[in-house]
Amino acid sequence: MLHAKCSGLAPLSDFLPTRVIDVGSAEEDTVRLCEDVESTTLGAYTVLSHCWGKDPCHLMLTKATAKMLRKGISTSRLPKTFQDAIIVTRKFKKQYI
Repeated sequence: MLHAKCSGLAPLSDFLPTRVIDVGSAEEDTVRLCEDVESTTLGAYTVLSHCWGKDPCHLMLTKATAKMLRKGISTSRLPKTFQDAIIVTRKFKKQYI
């Protein structure tokens, strides 16, 4: 529920991107990539704006990693920024980033 002053700042939307990360529940150690989410799927989600840097050494979505990420990946393999974003998303009781 939004505060009265904030309600105009964050309009609710039925839009869900076609590529999201399903964060699961706080009890789970894994998250998974969901691609081509059905347009009928609705859900609130959080967004992480992240700069990879000039020479990223983190796990990234590529054709080679897509299948593994769809099956699920341990949050411990993700950069700390991503782990924190997953924790916040779960605390806000959202399913997706």
